[in-house]
Amino acid sequence: MVSLSKILIAKAILVFCFNLSFNESVPFYTVKDNIVEVPIMKLNFYMMNRSDAEAETLRSIRKNVEYLNKEFQDVIKFEIEQFFVDEGHAYLPDLHQEYFGVEELTVDSLVRDLESKGTINVFIFESYFIEDLNAELMGFTPIFKASHKEYVNASPSFDRIFLAYNALGKQTTLVHEMGHFLGLDHPWEMSEINQGMMGLHDEDAIQENHMAYGPRVSGFTNEQLARMQHFALQFRRYLVNRSEFRLRGEIAFNQ
Repeated sequence: MVSLSKILIAKAILVFCFNLSFNESVPFYTVKDNIVEVPIMKLNFYMMNRSDAEAETLRSIRKNVEYLNKEFQDVIKFEIEQFFVDEGHAYLPDLHQEYFGVEELTVDSLVRDLESKGTINVFIFESYFIEDLNAELMGFTPIFKASHKEYVNASPSFDRIFLAYNALGKQTTLVHEMGHFLGLDHPWEMSEINQGMMGLHDEDAIQENHMAYGPRVSGFTNEQLARMQHFALQFRRYLVNRSEFRLRGEIAFNQ
């Protein structure tokens, strides 16, 4: 059975296109060409190794999500669903080693009973300085490199992003990890052709890109934003809570 709301939505689209087609000053666009779906995705944040939620941490998380939405420029929107506190303890570099098979640790036992299906689950752990890298690990995201269609079957085990508490002060870390979550690679992992397809045409564009590291990081390219929107709708649609549909740059209706 088709709901009344969906009938009204369909009628709204048809009326708009009808009006366009009979307005000589406006070119005619088909519905398919003229409507863009903007997915809205929910985020859960898990503050690990904590017995209560610290006010400063909650403020930092909210600022990170505000910045996340700013950098995604309304091609995808993110909303906080819930906050959780858990006393489960581990260090972020140790969890990272497990995913790469260096050590046998217990990440699933720490997070499996906490995480929710239908949301992006962001786990925040303590980290530490790694001498070999001369840096502190700020975050990582487990991904399928090739079999993107497997995400839905593996949910929620691959609906995870891991951050360090210290990463909350940078704000760019969550944006970087969300890029991986939605199909982007580091620039140095890409061929020159693929870099060009993602709008990374020169070294300045690479150094200023969210998928790079360093102080000059400042944004995504339009090509990357389009790629992530497509990836969310194609391979992460099971995590789309609802969508906005934009008609020629304006919000037409919600669903």
